[in-house]
Amino acid sequence: MPGAKSLTREVIADIISAVTDDELQVLSRAVPEILARWKVDPSKRAALIGPGDQEAAARTDDEKLAMICIADIHAQLRLIFGVSDRAYTWMRAPNTALSGMSAIELVEREGVDGLVLVLGCLTKA
Repeated sequence: MPGAKSLTREVIADIISAVTDDELQVLSRAVPEILARWKVDPSKRAALIGPGDQEAAARTDDEKLAMICIADIHAQLRLIFGVSDRAYTWMRAPNTALSGMSAIELVEREGVDGLVLVLGCLTKA
């Protein structure tokens, strides 16, 4: 993900075309596990990333963008907290940088736009 640029949907969407179907298939397997560890409601998971058994090429741009953001958020949390449950706790804790909401609350309320905001918050840290 670009670090120096402002993280807008448009900036992040630019990389969708660079992600191969094979990479999206890998994300399709990893991202549901990440969302489960974050304790995202299963119905919200499906709304974000679509059905788990869906082929990469059949996913919408929003679903692809969501998977890319989730993987990047997970990577940023690992850089900040290491391999620790603290990363999962951070996702559920109220955060002043997110108007007092937790990252999960923001994502569940705003969908892909919430993921972009959370990623932006983490890359500024």
